[in-house]
Amino acid sequence: MNDTLLGLIWNTSRAVQNKAQNTVGQVSPELNAEQTLMLMLLKEEDGLRPIDIAERLMRSKSSVTSIIKTLNATA
Repeated sequence: MNDTLLGLIWNTSRAVQNKAQNTVGQVSPELNAEQTLMLMLLKEEDGLRPIDIAERLMRSKSSVTSIIKTLNATA
């Protein structure tokens, strides 16, 4: 799979995600990159529904619900 375009996209995506997580971890060890993205969205536009957040983060609604639960636990 690594020789295909999809493989290259996957590897690049993972590298970007890992870099983002490392950067977020240095600034705020208790948050992960997805939590930080969600908080940034809410800072820009307060009152978003979970379905709106899911669409903007390109995640499932259940993933967003899980992120929200972990944010509540760290608050």
